[in-house]
Amino acid sequence: MRYFAVILCLLLVPAVPASACAKRRPKPTPPPPAPTLSWSSEFNEPAGTFPANWWSQNSGHGWGNNELQFFRPENSATDGQGNLAITAKRENYGGNQYTSGRIESARSLTYGRAVVRAKVPKGRGLWSVLWLWGNNYEQVGWPANGEIDILEVLGHDVFTGYGTAHDPAGAHGGSFNGVDLSAGFHEYGMIWRTTSLTWTFDGWPYYTLNKGTGWVYDHSFRPVLSLAVGGNWPGSPDLTTPFPSKLLVDWVRISPL
Repeated sequence: MRYFAVILCLLLVPAVPASACAKRRPKPTPPPPAPTLSWSSEFNEPAGTFPANWWSQNSGHGWGNNELQFFRPENSATDGQGNLAITAKRENYGGNQYTSGRIESARSLTYGRAVVRAKVPKGRGLWSVLWLWGNNYEQVGWPANGEIDILEVLGHDVFTGYGTAHDPAGAHGGSFNGVDLSAGFHEYGMIWRTTSLTWTFDGWPYYTLNKGTGWVYDHSFRPVLSLAVGGNWPGSPDLTTPFPSKLLVDWVRISPL
């Protein structure tokens, strides 16, 4: 019957093109344009390279959380496959039983979108953090400088991710769950406006903090990438914790809104 209808249409209305008898299909929606980057770190350097425009902490004093690692520059390097690898090791160094890495960007942002594509490790006592740190820490201290944790994952529960802001009014945040974050790479984001902070997971917003009492998010912050071992929140590693363990970061991208 379909072919008969088309032929009949052509015979009765010869001036109408055949396509007019066919069902019109909507045009596919084009993908959104890629955001214009203010700056990025893609970590494409040869294997074993400490990334450009970043610097490393070199200390092991517990960081106010009773963490067990000593942060060393040697534990943060590109892997030759387009990633930064921050590696936690079970080894004695500087009076600590573990070493790992915490690197901080030499470049900053004030408002905009910060997105980190990363894969976190699994194991009790491992604490992956992708965050923003207020640049005026030396002048005003913490928490007056502000801290924006884009992502925190505890290695014994890799199905839950946390996003938190710390300021003089306290800690404010949300979480998401249901996906094994250690099984692959995901995009963890922060949309920073003059009146709000919004956390995203693979592009989907899951928590917003609106400007209010204690707001200190109107100055420049720098990205920080770290993998801690032990501490008050994750607890200590046990015999099941794999070492070495790696936090892999594919890229860090900063763009305007």
